[in-house]
Amino acid sequence: MSVDSITYTTEGGKSNDRHLNITVALVDDSGQPVAGASVSIDLNLGGSLLTSGTGTTGTDGTVTFCLKNAKSGCYTTTVTNVTADGLTWDEVTLENGFCK
Repeated sequence: MSVDSITYTTEGGKSNDRHLNITVALVDDSGQPVAGASVSIDLNLGGSLLTSGTGTTGTDGTVTFCLKNAKSGCYTTTVTNVTADGLTWDEVTLENGFCK
C-alpha cells in the first residue's frame, strides 16, 4: 500500500484561509482506495515540527487532518506510519508542501 497523494486546502475566516486541511490518500497495490487504515503524520512549519496526528481513512481511502487557526508560512507533511489489516506500507512520503 502507498500514499497516493497529500493535498492541502484552507477554509474559514474572512479570506477562507484560517484553517489548514491536509488530506492523505492511500491506495493498495492495485490502485484501489484503502479504507480503515490508520495514518500518522508530522506537520512541519518552516522546517520545524509543529504538530503530529493520527486518523483513519474512510471508504474513499482518505483521511483529513485540520490545523485550526493556521499561521502564515510554508507547511510540509511527513507520513510517519500507516497500518491496515493484511497490507504493508511502502514507507514512502510524497514530496509535498503548501505556503499560506
